[in-house]
Amino acid sequence: MKSRTANKAWDNAERDAARQEFVRAGYRCGRRHQEAPLSTEEFKPYIARDRVLEPYTFDFHIADETGKLWYDGAPDQWMPERQWCLDHIQEGFNVLDCGAHHGMMSILFAKKTGPSGHVIAWEALPSNASVIEKNVRLNALSNVTVVPCGIGAGRARLSCRRNSGNVVVTNSDVKSAPSEPEGTETIEIVSLDEELDAKTRVDFIKIDVEGSDLEALKGARRILSQRPIIDLELHNFMFGDRIKTLRAIFDILDAHCYAYEVLPEIFEGVKKIEGGIDLRWLAQYDNPHVFCVPSDRRGGYRVEPVGIWDRARALIKGVAGK
Repeated sequence: MKSRTANKAWDNAERDAARQEFVRAGYRCGRRHQEAPLSTEEFKPYIARDRVLEPYTFDFHIADETGKLWYDGAPDQWMPERQWCLDHIQEGFNVLDCGAHHGMMSILFAKKTGPSGHVIAWEALPSNASVIEKNVRLNALSNVTVVPCGIGAGRARLSCRRNSGNVVVTNSDVKSAPSEPEGTETIEIVSLDEELDAKTRVDFIKIDVEGSDLEALKGARRILSQRPIIDLELHNFMFGDRIKTLRAIFDILDAHCYAYEVLPEIFEGVKKIEGGIDLRWLAQYDNPHVFCVPSDRRGGYRVEPVGIWDRARALIKGVAGK
């Protein structure tokens, strides 16, 4: 497969059309909302073969309707967030995948860091964690550890509600919202500082924890002192007070002298931030990603993606570049 390297930008009409197609595929707001309800027919799990994110090829268990929507729209699994992560992970890195769902990112991380590195994947729903285990075995990965727990400020058993194949933990930051028909349940929550030995080196963290964004950072203060690279998915649409929660999040991050880049929407370009982040600007986006790189290492890992909209268009159409 050849890389798509064209630099032609789409006009606004093409971009809008692309976004609308992804809404229909279930990708809007970080994949959290679908326009139509999932099928009520019994789902038959299957294996999607030869998924691709250059230079890696892998197979993937599709365990339910949500997994089909998120991971089997096309063989090409390229997305700006995934590319950013791979551009910043180096061989031998210790990577923490917090909120791993079915393990797509864990697989990519494991392939990039290689046998000399290690990936630990935390997933709050035991049913999802079992899918990660299947995907690890399916791809013969020996450098992934799966932990069936959610990530928060400390060890606890908390009530939660299901949300499109994930769970939302009830806490002071998250506004009330209707749960799926399964209703509420109880899950195990741990903090990263409690889970990891103080001597463990952490190089990269991905945090996607369904509204417990602030709680996860509160429970990782010691680890953050190592200044790992971070991919933080913000669930602004779930926060009761967006500005208040974002201010608390950046109070923690700013203490470690990070430089920031922001992916406002799932297929927009990554915006490099000069100086501090304007919280009101960030709060207008429902589900942005904030990429955090130690300021003294900014630019040391990044390989700028090219042809971002050409690549997005190919993915939308389900066409792999040849």
